[in-house]
Amino acid sequence: MPIRLEGYVDADWVGYKVKRGSTFGFVFSIDSGARCWSSKKQLMVALSSTEEKYRVATIALCEAVWIKRILKDLDVSIKDLILLYCNNLNNIHLAQNPGFHTRTRHIEVHYYLI
Repeated sequence: MPIRLEGYVDADWVGYKVKRGSTFGFVFSIDSGARCWSSKKQLMVALSSTEEKYRVATIALCEAVWIKRILKDLDVSIKDLILLYCNNLNNIHLAQNPGFHTRTRHIEVHYYLI
């Protein structure tokens, strides 16, 4: 029976007031147990909270692909669908809408992976 891989991601946009930096974190669970997590300070400053959380979702998605490949190398059967939960409605709309608008065009160029 294939196992389920799902992740949770969040960021605090400009939470570090001195340098206008942000911190982000993600955690991945495999069959309801936390197996991989990370929390870091962003090196780049985002122009909006939407861009920040979209960037973090992309970083987390890259990690999920890496986890899936490792599990495949270990002959662990995993479901094809990877669930990634975020708490930003704008990011959900951006991921579902293939057409970007002029104010989010820079996000499309940098983070089209998600």
